[in-house]
Amino acid sequence: MDGILLVAHGSETGNESITGLAERVSGITGLPTAVGFKRYGEPKLRRAFEGLASRCGRVAVVPLFMTDGR
Repeated sequence: MDGILLVAHGSETGNESITGLAERVSGITGLPTAVGFKRYGEPKLRRAFEGLASRCGRVAVVPLFMTDGR
């Protein structure tokens, strides 16, 4: 089975929109979908990837960085 990992920077507030997006992506694709946060939020990227990879043979990693970094 394949899975999708959405990678976001995260924010001190407002990560619910990213979590909601993961639920919608999973509903549309029928694939297990997780979110990993680089800085703010849980789960952190490594833990999210390891959890998804333990259930899936392949994981597509999709960056969700909405603006240019500083």
